[in-house]
Amino acid sequence: IIRQNDKKICLIKAYGEIFKDQHGNFSKIKGYARDITGKKETKEELEENKKRLEIATDSAGIGVWDLEVKTNVLTWDKWMYRIYGVNESSFQEAFDAWQNGVHPDDLSRVTKEVEMAQKGEKDFDTKFRIVRPTGEVRYVKANAIVIHNERGEPIRMTGINYDITEERKAEEKVKEKIDELQRWKKMTVNRELKMIELKKEIEKLKSDK
Repeated sequence: IIRQNDKKICLIKAYGEIFKDQHGNFSKIKGYARDITGKKETKEELEENKKRLEIATDSAGIGVWDLEVKTNVLTWDKWMYRIYGVNESSFQEAFDAWQNGVHPDDLSRVTKEVEMAQKGEKDFDTKFRIVRPTGEVRYVKANAIVIHNERGEPIRMTGINYDITEERKAEEKVKEKIDELQRWKKMTVNRELKMIELKKEIEKLKSDK
């Protein structure tokens, strides 16, 4: 509708009940109307923010997931499937389906971190390895927020995953170089110490003569 005082377009939600007379003819309508313009705008803003988030995450290769805590139903976006190397048609949309993709050596720790986050004991901010169906191991960084109801019970967990394999490989290369330098330094120091000892022995032999 258009408000008469300021000509602003408003969105109205109306409820009503039709009353008829004894002959079945329309008699009156009783009900009420509510201005929901603000709610409509809020919904549109949420949709707009959602679109912006999708654009940002898509361009960055970030996967978005949503878990219904009570039912354990897990929803993935397209980037989650790409990160885990899973076909959308074969994914069971369940929490244990995700667990099946986590590296066995990291599974217990990460599952515990999920439980702690749902209890509000710590933020879900972690790194772990996944194993793709091909057997390829990848490194993943994960963050999530937990939504609770009015009783403080966790009802939803929403988060992101992104592949940090290349970053991890670069870190490992740097570590290897540092370790190599440390070994070289140790060898050099040992060699110098041996040279010093050798020189001392030579000097001692000379003095004994």
